[in-house]
This record gives sequence, structure tokens and C-alpha cells, in this order.
Amino acid sequence: MDIDDFMNDKNEKGFNVNVGNALLRILEISNRNQRYVRTILQTQLEIKALLQGKTQSDLDDEFYDKVHALEEKVCKLAESDYHDLLDKVLDK
Repeated sequence: MDIDDFMNDKNEKGFNVNVGNALLRILEISNRNQRYVRTILQTQLEIKALLQGKTQSDLDDEFYDKVHALEEKVCKLAESDYHDLLDKVLDK
């Protein structure tokens, strides 16, 4: 069943879409993805330098700690950016 079949099916009871909520979720995800890309590009050289001259056993702990710290940083920054963006978009 594709979307056209679903929309034209007379047996369906219907559904409601909260367009505002959907748009805010899209905005949130887009903002997070933008922050991920920006942060990854900024720290790529740092990680590359970390990887140079390391053996696999030396690499594991340091590398995964760095990636975990990067993910936490991205989530915090993206959340902050999202709230700032909402303040600009929503009426007060």
C-alpha cells in the first residue's frame, strides 16, 4: 500500500496531523544535523592528530572518549541553538 492508496482508502477512520508540531520537530532535527556537521568539521583535525602515531590498543580508549565527548557537546549545543531559534520563531 502506497501513500495514495492509504489516502484514498474509504475504510480508514482518518488521522490528525499537528502541522505545527511536525514543523518544530523538522526544525529541531535540521538544527541538530547542522550543529553535528559544523562541530565535526571543527574537530576533524583534532581527531586526525589524535590518531597519528597510535597503535590500535592505544587508540581505543582515547578515541572513544573523544567521540563520546564530541557527541555530548553536539547535543548540548544543538539544544541551546534550538531553544534560541524557537525564541526567534514563536510569537511572544
